[in-house]
Amino acid sequence: MGCAGRINGDHPALLTMQTLSDSDLDDLAQHWVKVLPADDPNVGAARNAQRDRLTASGDQADWVAAFNLGIMTATTEKLPSEIRRFFDEHPDMPRTLHVVWHHPELAIRYTLVRLLATARTVSGLHNALSGNGFPAAQALTWGGIFGPGFLAPALLISAPWVQATMAPRAGALLIWPFNTSVYGARWPSNRLLDNVSPQNSRFCESSPATAPAHSAAQYAAFLTWWVDAVNRLLAVATDPARFPEPGTRTYSPDRQTQFLMSLERLFRDVAEVLRHAGRDHTARLRAAYDALDTLEGLQWPKFRDFTTPSQARKYLDEIAAKLPADVAAVLVPACRVGVDALDQVKDGFYDTGPLWTPAGLDGVPEARQPTQPWDVVVPNYLRIDRNSAHSFSDLAKDERAIFLAHRGELPTGLASLALLGLTHFLAHPERLEPKLGR
Repeated sequence: MGCAGRINGDHPALLTMQTLSDSDLDDLAQHWVKVLPADDPNVGAARNAQRDRLTASGDQADWVAAFNLGIMTATTEKLPSEIRRFFDEHPDMPRTLHVVWHHPELAIRYTLVRLLATARTVSGLHNALSGNGFPAAQALTWGGIFGPGFLAPALLISAPWVQATMAPRAGALLIWPFNTSVYGARWPSNRLLDNVSPQNSRFCESSPATAPAHSAAQYAAFLTWWVDAVNRLLAVATDPARFPEPGTRTYSPDRQTQFLMSLERLFRDVAEVLRHAGRDHTARLRAAYDALDTLEGLQWPKFRDFTTPSQARKYLDEIAAKLPADVAAVLVPACRVGVDALDQVKDGFYDTGPLWTPAGLDGVPEARQPTQPWDVVVPNYLRIDRNSAHSFSDLAKDERAIFLAHRGELPTGLASLALLGLTHFLAHPERLEPKLGR
């Protein structure tokens, strides 16, 4: 692919997306001809047997797995024919692929950060260089920046409906759009673990599950926007000039490494929220709380801001106004689920309780603010729930009063606040850059 260029003259092109039609597939060979070895006959036979077993089942998850297996293991010269074979077997699917390229400059930038971080955390840089590479934050290489981590939320955006599958290759991720929404979670489940797990009565459904209303063209526009937004974010996050030591003009590899690790954690938590849609609501809410805490640590709006009903709706309105219409058609409905869930949290307070009023809670004992409107009560309640990860043992009297004034049942859509937070983060790059130089 050569060295990275610039996007609109503003940021280097570290990640770019290219859409390939059937006739363009033969051009893929030029990018991988020197990367993958020739096909081993034994490996090829085993791969083909596994692929045939998967495609014969007739299950959609199995043939998607077969497609991913083919993409990951086919030799360069056979890759176009492998892709066309899947196109032929599924004539109802588009004969189109999106390829997200990781340009060399991204590897160079990130390797520099890890090199300098390693130099400050190991004794003797020459030992690190002569070993297995740079140990500092090594897992990020495969799980985050150079892996599917930053794209996972985009592919899971409509979960439990799925609209595309993704398979990695060296220096790229190949995305095959379905052109429709496919329900990605069976219920009742045929997995033994699901059937022996106790049902959690703590959660109520936010709203009836319905398939996303956006079109395939809108989803493609959203993917393009997402890759561009992540590219802008990584251009800033991998630029050493953005990370001076506080109060000085010297570079801080520690600050930059910590920022990169925080980004990886943020995207991973949001992907976890989406991946468990319709299934493990406890895991979803825990991951959502973690994502909102990570955003607060990145000097973004605080946990309290994203859990305040009126403020969360303001953020949603900002996103809807700023995003292109086709992109908003995908993102805004998914984020609105979390915002609407905050109103359901408010409705969970006992309207026959001694503290309840139409405007909030009144007479909260030993509180600095005995009369609390809903915009104070709801984030206070969710903060207590989040902090219960450390147990409920040390609740103050006012916290006990607030927590016990609620039924304790939470809407499943509450976890979508994590997606709202990440979308707000990506949609406002101009607010991030001034924060980093502080």
